[in-house]
Amino acid sequence: MLRIFTAIIITFITLITSVFGIGKTGAALLKQFAGSRAAAMGEAFVAVADDIYALHYNPAGLVGIRREFGAMHYIDPTVGFNFGYLGYGQTIKGIGVLAGSIFMFDGGKFEHQENDTAPVRTLSVQQDFIYAIGFSREIINNFSTGINAKIYTSMLSEKSFAKSYCFDFGTLYATPIKGLKIGAVIQNIGTPVKYLEEKDPLPQTIRVGASYSLKLLNDYLFLFSADALKYKDDEIKENFGLECVYKDLAVMRAGYKIGNDNGNYSLGIGLRWYGLQVDYGAIFQKFTMLNPISITWKKTRKKIKPIQVEEKIDLPETIIEQPIVKAEQVHVTADGGLSIEQLTKQFNILCKRGEYIDAFDIVLELNEIDTDNIEYWDMIEKKLSKIVEIIPSEKRNDKIYGLIRKAINSYLTIDGNERIAVIASKYILQLEPENQEAINLNKIITQEYPGTAIAETTVTGKTIIEQKLSAALDYIYESKFDKAIMECDDVLALEPNNVMALKRKGSANYALGKKAIAKELWEKASRLLPDDPETKEFFLKLERNGNGK
Repeated sequence: MLRIFTAIIITFITLITSVFGIGKTGAALLKQFAGSRAAAMGEAFVAVADDIYALHYNPAGLVGIRREFGAMHYIDPTVGFNFGYLGYGQTIKGIGVLAGSIFMFDGGKFEHQENDTAPVRTLSVQQDFIYAIGFSREIINNFSTGINAKIYTSMLSEKSFAKSYCFDFGTLYATPIKGLKIGAVIQNIGTPVKYLEEKDPLPQTIRVGASYSLKLLNDYLFLFSADALKYKDDEIKENFGLECVYKDLAVMRAGYKIGNDNGNYSLGIGLRWYGLQVDYGAIFQKFTMLNPISITWKKTRKKIKPIQVEEKIDLPETIIEQPIVKAEQVHVTADGGLSIEQLTKQFNILCKRGEYIDAFDIVLELNEIDTDNIEYWDMIEKKLSKIVEIIPSEKRNDKIYGLIRKAINSYLTIDGNERIAVIASKYILQLEPENQEAINLNKIITQEYPGTAIAETTVTGKTIIEQKLSAALDYIYESKFDKAIMECDDVLALEPNNVMALKRKGSANYALGKKAIAKELWEKASRLLPDDPETKEFFLKLERNGNGK
């Protein structure tokens, strides 16, 4: 990963050098804004880039798209120019995000007559098109890259034709600081535009920027963004943007540009309803105001039906500590969908049952609607996407597949359970070394938690259960009772009815003076193995010393 990151930085620096030149450039459409949202935010969009218009501003941002369609149109009223944009992108599981777009400029019509006797013809002044196809992928945690390949075509008066090929390369990093992202992109690296004899280079551009999102008062989400950009034929400019979203329904935006000769201010509004979003912009220029309108559609998640859960249900530990709900307690929101709390409970239940592909549908919906915990659900989504590729569903009830569910459900948490995930995946391989599901699962977990995987070393000739029981006994002899309890807890996480672990954990608690806990553990061991002489001796010891009080 370090080599990949280094190669990306070197490539980026190499490409940057070409931007800091001088001279006239052509292909003006490559410098035009795309999308009402970005335009209203002053085009400070490099580190925002979370919709289909990322294809135009920073292809690395495409990584956040699942399936999305976007369309934009506006007219420059002073000269009658028309601009239009169509784009579509979607995630290809296990590969990345692929997207494509068409950006069109129409310079209007004029009447032309070759000579006095020739008929009058209506011709197009100029028609330009940008055809783009882009790809994005997260290469390491929270760091994504993207690349566009573009074809630029231009026709003047339906006579002179020019074509150019170019590409963009971008990066986007979600920093450890909550809500803060940084991005950079180099654009329009390619062949010059040539109509007749004279060649004009493309407007090569570098953009760098940062964005910061902040949730206030539960209902308001603020997004601040700032970009610095340099065109090959112009000075460095700065753009600033602000977006305020109310209840994921109504949106207000504002933007300001420093160093822009054709107008500095922009405003915008938007409305969202499920997967549909309509945006309007007011872009103030010297002699006019542009009013782009965009429509964006994102695939919405299917409605999640309540799972009928019996009042008495024996399921493993929850992934998120919430009580299991009965069917009659289901809370339905005003729009007919389930509440965040209910969806979370449904997610827990499906994971406990091993129905991971269904749980994935719910986590996608939660990632869209639970903005208070978007980072958590994003993390769960990334982990669960790896699981469903190898184990979409695991509902068998024997020991091996119970351990697989234990390993997966521990892997999906962020509250200290990675050790259980690691030891469970290793234990499965000790029991069934040729189990391909177990091999793949162990690979995912050890890659996620390499430090824990190294720390939890295995001993040749012993299973993890045997190893930890032996370690617990050694710790008891060494009077390291807390460590003995931890080893027994690891065993009981994998085998809740392991009698030896219950007895040794009871002994460690007894030595710490926690006789009530010791008694409870020994009683459970006695129920599992009624005639065990060692357990009977423990109870005699309790009687002699106050019966566990």
